[in-house]
Amino acid sequence: MNNIYKQAMINKAKNLAIGGNKVDNIKIHSLIDNPYQPRLEIRENELRELAESIKEQGLLQPIIVTPKNDNYIIIAGHRRVAAHKLLGKQEIKTIVLNNLTDKDLMAFSITENLQRKNLNIIETAIALKEYKIKLNKSFSDIAKELGKTKTYIIHLINVLKLPEEIIEDIKINRSTTDVKALNMLNTLKDKLSVVLTTDEVKETQIRLYEILLKKGREHLKQEIDKLLNSQKTNNYNIKKTNKGISLEIYQKLSKKELEELENFINNLIKSKNETNI
Repeated sequence: MNNIYKQAMINKAKNLAIGGNKVDNIKIHSLIDNPYQPRLEIRENELRELAESIKEQGLLQPIIVTPKNDNYIIIAGHRRVAAHKLLGKQEIKTIVLNNLTDKDLMAFSITENLQRKNLNIIETAIALKEYKIKLNKSFSDIAKELGKTKTYIIHLINVLKLPEEIIEDIKINRSTTDVKALNMLNTLKDKLSVVLTTDEVKETQIRLYEILLKKGREHLKQEIDKLLNSQKTNNYNIKKTNKGISLEIYQKLSKKELEELENFINNLIKSKNETNI
């Protein structure tokens, strides 16, 4: 997300605030998490580095909060609060913003997290998906606000459709940020689901993901092309279309080809039934 958009959001909040520019010291025990906070984790080593920086230089940027009964909801600064707790501090510098709606709170929470340089692409994808759904944003809106292409935003959010094993690996090991290559795996799923079961497609995606990590996108593309070509025969071809399944038969089929075709159709029916469960 570009700094212009971030600053616009901050200015909007300050316009809504009463005394929003005033920095106060607030008791840490009175702070509560933002219910719309999408961040998944705070890495211990990064937290300790931040705590050490605050210990040496002090808190350079106050956190932002909004009142909630006798407490304050953290809008921006969860990591700074965690670092203060690690240092055993009782208070933290804050800017208090009043008159914020739930929608404002949600928007600030998500956009603040998207500013984090250390977000992995799974965290970013989850935040963007929430941003789109809960704030009723279009892909075009998000692309414009982030300074990215609409295609990139769609592909990034679609990363969440990959097998859980791949998602967990990216989340924990930060193994890749190649959104374009990961989208190739998603596209492959649509093509293979015609002739393979759900489990077989998943196994294929995981195998190709490992190839991506070891050899890169170009080699992945070669493997995908090879795989798709191996699904075709000389006498017939099955492919998925927007309207359903297209079967092209070029000439009379042999007994073996008829058996293969029957297996393809049975796998397709099985896959459809598994999807509907």
